Amino acid sequence: LAERVELTDIRPSIRTVTGPQANGIVERCAIYPYNWPNDTPGAQDWHWGNRNNRLTNPSGEDNPLGLANPGFEDGVITPWHAGAVAGVSANMTAVTTSPRTGTYHGLIEALLNEGGGSVPLVIYPGKAYTFAFYGRTDTGSDTWQVGASGPPAIAPGSGATLVQHSGAGSFAQGHTHEAQRNKVFTTTYEQLVLEFTAAPEQGSTQVSIRYFGGAPTKFLRFDDCTWDGFGVGIDGWSFTPGVTEFKVSQDHTPTDGSYIFKVTAAPGDGVYQGTVDFVPGETVTFEMDLRGPAAHSWTLELRNIRGEVLSQKAVTLSTSAFVTVQQTATLPDTLPGADQEVQLWLVNRAATASTVYFDNARLYTGQPAATPTKILRQLVEAAQARGTFAFLDLDFTDTADSGGNTPTAISFSAFFGENAHLGTVLSDLHKLGASWRIRKKATPIGALTHDLQYWIAGQGPGDLTTSPHGPSVTTGGKTVDPRVVKRVP
Repeated sequence: LAERVELTDIRPSIRTVTGPQANGIVERCAIYPYNWPNDTPGAQDWHWGNRNNRLTNPSGEDNPLGLANPGFEDGVITPWHAGAVAGVSANMTAVTTSPRTGTYHGLIEALLNEGGGSVPLVIYPGKAYTFAFYGRTDTGSDTWQVGASGPPAIAPGSGATLVQHSGAGSFAQGHTHEAQRNKVFTTTYEQLVLEFTAAPEQGSTQVSIRYFGGAPTKFLRFDDCTWDGFGVGIDGWSFTPGVTEFKVSQDHTPTDGSYIFKVTAAPGDGVYQGTVDFVPGETVTFEMDLRGPAAHSWTLELRNIRGEVLSQKAVTLSTSAFVTVQQTATLPDTLPGADQEVQLWLVNRAATASTVYFDNARLYTGQPAATPTKILRQLVEAAQARGTFAFLDLDFTDTADSGGNTPTAISFSAFFGENAHLGTVLSDLHKLGASWRIRKKATPIGALTHDLQYWIAGQGPGDLTTSPHGPSVTTGGKTVDPRVVKRVP
């Protein structure tokens, strides 16, 4: 195949090349960014369909229950530990003797009264929480207790009481009080539920399950712990003061996976996540699936660390299905802060408080996945915007190749640098089975004298090396014999 024509004349002239590729032409369409050569290295590359999501926990799947190993199916007690109160002895293991569900369950052996197991949990000031578990004894009936530690302002919920530590010490984490609830368990699994509201300024609690009958040694088998409340499962995300509800939910069927996020916010408030090490000047895409009250408006926004909006996309919510919101933007040439941080925000723009569900939050470098014909169009138009490649017309559209066939969207990258030319892109697409050629127009349209033709895999016109009317490389001077002078693999 004619890969390259070597121009050996002192005064190069017009040469006609027959064949599917001619880098003498296509190299004039190098892969440059719009602001080349001033862009930061890395901003000069082109990406479509980059799957490297810069956000963590984009769908609530990372830690949806807010409590790891809730049914002890990992075969260990982590993150629990034995000993509910300092100085009180107990043992705790994960066993397979008689689980309520699954294969494993937790077993507490209280060696002294108030012996048990504990787990630390993250909470948010002034927010309501519910912890629950199923328990049973081996024989008879025994009283067990669940408690959540906190300062004096921690508020117990339905059926619970507030208890101050009776000694000189504390329950856990320096907390002097606990919201507590007792239950008599028997040999049949039953659920014990503890509700409480965190004190102002309280950011953590320790939940403890302990024997409270006075005559150890006693055993409690427990399983299927649940943890619910504000901020449960939102690892990686932050929120503004006007957000009154933010947690992982199963209220609606997600677009994929098992969980979604639920947010209730006052007008102008919302949730966000920041991520660092972006390249100034590079193209990024942000997207999210949203669902909520009909006619309520929310915006998906890209901001810098100062809170300045770099790009945004508004959406009117639907109650019947998730709506995908997507926006592509070019970052400014400078980003404030040493870490080059960019933040993705979801903000309530309705006139009243509004509840939204979201799933599949994504922030990635480049543009969404695109058809090969759209990729080629963007690269050629970018070159033409720089004043090069003005002779080339496109014999296809974003949704149809030169034969009218429908291409599918692909993930693709074109990197700026040595040999970063349109010929490289076309060669890569050819490796995917596509066919292409640059062909002289029968009748020029203004400055457009040649067509770039492209066919998806299996739909090409046959052996392009035998096609007449190959590309022409115009370099000035006179017309010479239209033969390939030299082929360079």
